[in-house]
Amino acid sequence: MTKPRVLFAALLLTLFGASAAFAARTASAQEAPSCDLGAYDVNGDAFIGLDDVWVWEHYYEAADARADLNGNGRIQKADVHGIYDLIASPACREAKKVRQPGLGGVKPGQGSFDAGAVTDGLESPDATGGPDNFGYTFRDSDEPGCGLNYTTIVGNPGATRLSLTDDSGSVQQLGFTFPFYGQDRTSVAVT
Repeated sequence: MTKPRVLFAALLLTLFGASAAFAARTASAQEAPSCDLGAYDVNGDAFIGLDDVWVWEHYYEAADARADLNGNGRIQKADVHGIYDLIASPACREAKKVRQPGLGGVKPGQGSFDAGAVTDGLESPDATGGPDNFGYTFRDSDEPGCGLNYTTIVGNPGATRLSLTDDSGSVQQLGFTFPFYGQDRTSVAVT
């Protein structure tokens, strides 16, 4: 019997709107999207990338898991027994989403949400929640009126091309300041 696999996709982190967008689905091993461009998992922390799609796969042994907006711009998952892989690819954007019950329900000041393992084909409301201690919220980008917008800089004469692999990263200076989790920032880490 195949264990259900739950995929969490952090679709976008808007620095100025202070929102993160989330989507969730379940898939059996046979129907998992082919978007494995590389794995990334550091001490249980899942990083949100700008203009990128991050997918968190987990083969559940337990009935539920916890992920936290932990006050530093990362999504943190609890140590639940199982196999974790964090993968990224634009191909994942086309994956059919099956939302799961319980995703959402962030309590003000706590900055966390619970998500339970579900079976294929079960749908529930879009994921929303927050605010956390810094006023950040998260929302499903497919939710009506979500309004998460970004500008593609590919082909922009002012853009800087980075030669990165799935195992490398770079810190880039922006030339302007923005507030993020209580600190003014002038650079972003691109992974």
